[in-house]
Amino acid sequence: MILKENFFNYPTYSEFDTKWGVVLTALGHTHILPNAIYPPLLHPKHHQFSVQKSRRVTEYQIIYIISGKGYFESENGIKSYIKPGTVFLLFPGILHRYYPDKNTGWTEYYVGIKGRHIDAMVKEGFLSVDKPIFEIGVHEKLVQRYNKIFQLVENGMVGYQQFAAGIVWHLLGEILFLERNKTIDSTTEQLIQSVKIYVTEKIAEKIDWYAVSRQHGVSYSKLRKEFKAYVSMSPGQYQLQLRINQAKLMLSQTIEPIKFIATSLGFQNEYYFNTIFKKKTGTAPGIYRNSSRGNSVV
Repeated sequence: MILKENFFNYPTYSEFDTKWGVVLTALGHTHILPNAIYPPLLHPKHHQFSVQKSRRVTEYQIIYIISGKGYFESENGIKSYIKPGTVFLLFPGILHRYYPDKNTGWTEYYVGIKGRHIDAMVKEGFLSVDKPIFEIGVHEKLVQRYNKIFQLVENGMVGYQQFAAGIVWHLLGEILFLERNKTIDSTTEQLIQSVKIYVTEKIAEKIDWYAVSRQHGVSYSKLRKEFKAYVSMSPGQYQLQLRINQAKLMLSQTIEPIKFIATSLGFQNEYYFNTIFKKKTGTAPGIYRNSSRGNSVV
């Protein structure tokens, strides 16, 4: 569903709302016809902008162009021609400007958010000012999420800020998912899935990754690169993560000694297992076992 009316809204939020970690600060929908003035609506002074001048915002904005074309540029040297199905992000304090091509106009959906959780996403590298453009295609589900947010704000029921923030969080996750998977062809996916199955079957064994690569007809460097791009960790780290996950199950659901768990999962000895387990989970195996049996799983 595409809204026909142009609108914008800058929701209010309380100090209590900010404790949620993310608050909604802006939202809107704009349909610009060819050769029409942009922006078409008179925004409040703190959000007013023009195509001639760059501006800075104080929040993050997620802008989705579902039809038409246009331009985006920012002070860190990024210039991009925007196509239908493109999401671009605005970051707090970063000078930018964007506008539709006069020959095509465009239709945009946008939401603005701020809070410690979105700051953490940027800090951890999930989002970056150096990569604000996501060419993910036009997806009805994304449009539906924007529309659901619009409806929540319009209704203004108690707790709408938290509900809307949750949808925005889902929206961001879906955008990142679509971006990461758009360039993965079927051959690469089959390679990764085959290696994941192999590692699962050999969870406790020392794996010769060069032999695995040869078996799959690729070099180790290519396998590692493709695997890390798809899974966000190297094959070796993936095997280690499987071992840690299995160790958690054995610690919480069996009475096997920790030494037995360590050796059965391929760790050199109990001391090494304790060190790695604590590094990956933040707690020692014995403490994890005790807490999980006290109905407080770490």
